[in-house]
Amino acid sequence: MKSRFSNLLQEAATGKPCSRPGNLLLIAGLLFGVSAMSSAQKQKKAKDKDSKKIEYSTDAATGVKYHFYKHSKSGAKAGMDDVATLVIQWKNNKDSIIFNSIANKHRRPGDSIGTIMIMLKKSFNGCLEQGITLMADGDSASFLVSADSLYLKTFHMQSLPPFIQAGTNLTFEVKLVKFQTHDEIMKMQEDEKKLKDEQAEKQKRQEPVLISKYLADSNYSAVKPTADSLYILKRTAGHGKGVAIGDSVYCRYVGKFLDGRIFDQSSIHGNGLFPFVFNGMASPVIKGWSIIIGGMTEGEKVTVLIPSKLAYGAYGAGKLIPPYTPLLFDIELVKVAKNAK
Repeated sequence: MKSRFSNLLQEAATGKPCSRPGNLLLIAGLLFGVSAMSSAQKQKKAKDKDSKKIEYSTDAATGVKYHFYKHSKSGAKAGMDDVATLVIQWKNNKDSIIFNSIANKHRRPGDSIGTIMIMLKKSFNGCLEQGITLMADGDSASFLVSADSLYLKTFHMQSLPPFIQAGTNLTFEVKLVKFQTHDEIMKMQEDEKKLKDEQAEKQKRQEPVLISKYLADSNYSAVKPTADSLYILKRTAGHGKGVAIGDSVYCRYVGKFLDGRIFDQSSIHGNGLFPFVFNGMASPVIKGWSIIIGGMTEGEKVTVLIPSKLAYGAYGAGKLIPPYTPLLFDIELVKVAKNAK
């Protein structure tokens, strides 16, 4: 997780804002859950809001300029170094939207749809992070933040971007979904790791059982593992060149779990072929691939079951492939380009 708001929204800060002028209070209502009303009521309410100007207060201790839409005076407040989960939108002085978490397509792990997570760190007096420390879970507010300070001090830019006018304020519409202390975050991470380790250990114990069951159910009971622990289920001989260190190889493949679900295939990449330079066990592929490709010839096709120790092992591959997961591959070695020495 990025430790500073500047790192989190740097891309938004330097990108071109979408021009969507609109009334500030109306946008705030959309962000923070205005109750359903008739079309006539909406028009009247919008007109009433258009005639009003938000009055901001200034926090004496921090210099933060704020206006609360919803505020719990007695609720526990976020603190510096806490991690805040927010629904957030910010705009320049011309009411052009620079960033909107609801429309954000580049979410990071941990971010739910429509929210972002940031660690609260002070970057200057009156910064947004200080404003968030005035909030309790469920609060919503508007903050005015100096554009010069944000871009020049926090983002360390040499000059303001063209869509930001010097001496103006940025408007941040924020709903604090929840905040978590450093200790709570650490405990959550420890609990997640413990659960993940328990699941991995269970998967490790189950792997040989799953492999045996798959072989039996698929009429491959007679297939025994090779000396390298691979299970060669099918093999169609090729008639071309063999593979040597330094050769470029071009493959078609389909990768599947033992239940038949496809997790990857060459047909969705580029021209449908997967190229790489073969360097034995130092090849940029899983170990099982290095072993099987090294023994193939041009035109050969193989269906192979690769145990996890020769695939993605104890760590898996992100959310796609869990730890200790055996994999099936249909591989065709389409072309071998010999290394020109």
